[in-house]
Amino acid sequence: MALKYLVSEPRCNCQENTIMELNAAMTINDVEVRFEYQGDNIGQGNFGLVIHAYDSDNNKCFALKTSELDERTVNAVQREYEVLNYFNTLEQQQGFAARNRIIKMHEMKHEDNYMYFLLELGGRSLGKYYRQKVSQRHGRNARLEKQFLTNILKGAAQVLQQFHEHGGIHLDVKEDNFVIALDQNQSEPDADFESTDPIPVKLIDFNISVIAEIGHIAHTEHMADAIKAPELLDYRRNLTNKADVWSFGLMALGLFNNNFKNYLKRSYHDIIGMVNQYRNNRHFNGTRDKIIKVK
Repeated sequence: MALKYLVSEPRCNCQENTIMELNAAMTINDVEVRFEYQGDNIGQGNFGLVIHAYDSDNNKCFALKTSELDERTVNAVQREYEVLNYFNTLEQQQGFAARNRIIKMHEMKHEDNYMYFLLELGGRSLGKYYRQKVSQRHGRNARLEKQFLTNILKGAAQVLQQFHEHGGIHLDVKEDNFVIALDQNQSEPDADFESTDPIPVKLIDFNISVIAEIGHIAHTEHMADAIKAPELLDYRRNLTNKADVWSFGLMALGLFNNNFKNYLKRSYHDIIGMVNQYRNNRHFNGTRDKIIKVK
């Protein structure tokens, strides 16, 4: 009887795809990357589609973002390029540590009516990462892992702090725009439920962000009403990074409290009512609650 040996197919560096699955190619400047034609998306938003791409010459995976340029999107796509390029320039001037929590643009190409961004690959969004690790630990008996979630939010807070330190206001703070930072092997960190150390996180998606040094004008009409700080809905002109802090608090509340988990689908008036009810509820008065409730 002949023996059959199972040989695993070679895969890309992050293990997302087999090499055979990467059946399409694109060259962005001098970098050729391969990707799966009509494969699963990493993400999709109002201003672009993101897929996984692989550079076989350097055994490195990337996030390839494609943005169509038309009358509706051109300013937002240009804004993202300006923000990404600002942090690349900052890295050249001050070193990687000055921008190590902001996703990096490696290459960019404008062709026909499309803009292609070859970006540093991140892991899952912080919410998906948290829920997947909790599911691995508890199975169907999911429970709140307060310390682990706090560690993830610590990492996200460090990200936002760095962005603000360089004069940025993100204006789209929600869990999908924070991704888990990958290690040198392009793998997500293992979950340590006993640790108190922050989980490394990166910030993405800068289509409506502003950088003070560049002189950007904020276009808050592209923001979801659910995450707008009160001063933005009152059409006041004193926009500050506190608008991001408000959105961050809602995100944290949505992750910690099941009553708020679908807050992005709520109207602004519903959000304000829920927040006021939460603030006035003395049963929610732990350390984390006190932090979230800070005005």
